[in-house]
Amino acid sequence: MGTSPGAKWSPSRSKARRSVPIKELAKYLGHSDPGFTLRVYAHMLPCSHDRARAVINQRFTQVISVDT
Repeated sequence: MGTSPGAKWSPSRSKARRSVPIKELAKYLGHSDPGFTLRVYAHMLPCSHDRARAVINQRFTQVISVDT
């Protein structure tokens, strides 16, 4: 008898919220297609806007400091 989907759902949510790589999460869940896992769990992934903004700000700061 296999594991019910609900038995993995709660730990999966926790892994998604902790930014576990989607390929690792797919393997843990037994999904052959990480794209499927991403479509199912994308709404649980932390927002990356703040990280992207920080990286861009850092790059601009480096460029400005080199030019001045």
